[in-house]
Amino acid sequence: MIHLNAVTKTYGEGTAKVEALRSINLDIEAGEFVSIMGPSGSGKSTLLNLLGALDVPTTGRISIAGSDISQLSDDQLTLFRRRNIGLIFQFFNLLPTLNALDNVMLPVMLERRPTAADWKRAQTLLRASGLGSVRGIACTSSRAVKCSASQWLAHSCSSRASSSPTSRPVTSTA
Repeated sequence: MIHLNAVTKTYGEGTAKVEALRSINLDIEAGEFVSIMGPSGSGKSTLLNLLGALDVPTTGRISIAGSDISQLSDDQLTLFRRRNIGLIFQFFNLLPTLNALDNVMLPVMLERRPTAADWKRAQTLLRASGLGSVRGIACTSSRAVKCSASQWLAHSCSSRASSSPTSRPVTSTA
């Protein structure tokens, strides 16, 4: 479950102060699918950054999977994110020097030594996304959404978030 209580996010100071989010209260239950929509500049990306543990609120509390992340340090947020959150970014953030399989497995490899079952799941997800044989396939721009989606699904986590997922839809018969 994700719980936001009176969350505010402010950038800048004085006359340059911008209140991107103002006293947001939100509960998302486990297994619930939520879409956050609004016009440009309405705070969607700021909210997603907070939900993805990429940032902390200026005020208020955020609880994800029973952990209050509102006051965590950068290092603590990194560990929490690695262990609990799967993200797909609008520009994918894949490593061009890694092939598709290694990109999909990267979050697992950062957390622990992958098992044979982890590698098999990653290969299955890549095949299901339409990439076919996964050995040696690079994550080119045309394949990036499929690589990112496979990475997102391969990572065992309690929360998942995606920025602008409909701008580049994934279609598959799997």
